[in-house]
Amino acid sequence: MIENLISVVKDHKIIYGIHTKLLQIQDRLIDLLVTGGREGEDYISISLDAGDSATYNQVHSIPRGNVFEKVLDNIRRIAQAGKRGLPKIVATYLLDDNNSDEETLSKVIERCSQIGVEYLRFSIPQLPYCSNGDGDYGLISMKKLSDAREFIQKQQKVNSAPLEILFTDFPHESITFGLKKRVLPCHARWMFPAIGIDGFLYPCCQVATEEFKELRIADLSKVGFWDSFYAYEYQKDRMFMLNSNCKCDRKALEVNTKLRDI
Repeated sequence: MIENLISVVKDHKIIYGIHTKLLQIQDRLIDLLVTGGREGEDYISISLDAGDSATYNQVHSIPRGNVFEKVLDNIRRIAQAGKRGLPKIVATYLLDDNNSDEETLSKVIERCSQIGVEYLRFSIPQLPYCSNGDGDYGLISMKKLSDAREFIQKQQKVNSAPLEILFTDFPHESITFGLKKRVLPCHARWMFPAIGIDGFLYPCCQVATEEFKELRIADLSKVGFWDSFYAYEYQKDRMFMLNSNCKCDRKALEVNTKLRDI
C-alpha cells in the first residue's frame, strides 16, 4: 500500500514526490503527507488539464460524472489538513486544442487559487520519438498554443494570489516539434535510468523498448541494478548513442542542455 511506502520513506527522512490524478485518497495517507517530512521539498503533483467538469471529462475520456469536482475536493482536503508547503501541492495542466481557450484557463487558475494549490504548471504535449510531425504539436495547433502562451504569460504578471503560475515552454527549434532528435552528450543514464518491461536496464524511459536494444545497459535478471548502473564503458556507450535514433523527452532535454552548456 502507498501509505506503508510513504511511512517508510518518512521514517528514513527521504524526500518524496507523488504524481497522481488524485481520484481518491484515504484519510490515513493525508495524515502521513502533512506530518513531518521535508517542508518545501516533499510534493504531490496532480494532473488536472481542465478548468471545469465538462472539459475534464473530454480531456480524460470520461463518459459522464463529476470527477473534476471530486479531484478538487481531494486537493482541498490535503491543503486544509496541513500547513502550506508540507507537502507542496502542484497541479499540472497539459495544453491541447480542447482546453486552451482563455475561459477554461481562467477557470483553472481561479479554482486552484481557491483550494490551496501552490503551483500550477502549464506544459505542452510532446510528439513521440517516432513521430513525423508537420510542425504542430501532437495535440495543439500552433495558433491555439500561441494564444494560450500569451494569456498564461499575462496571468503570470498580474496574478496576486498565493498561487505560482508556471509555464514549461520550448523554442520553435526544440525537439517538441520533431525538428531536433536529441541533445548530446546524453546524461540520462545517470539521472533517469529506466527498467523496461523486459527486465533490462535502459538509459531512460524513451528507449526502454525492443527498438533500442543496442542501448540496453544490462539484464537485471543476471546483474544487480547498482553493478549495472556503474558499469560504464565510455567508447561503447558513445558509439551506440551516436548511431541510435532516440529522442529526448522534456526532462532529458533540459538536463542535457544545461550540462552541455556548463
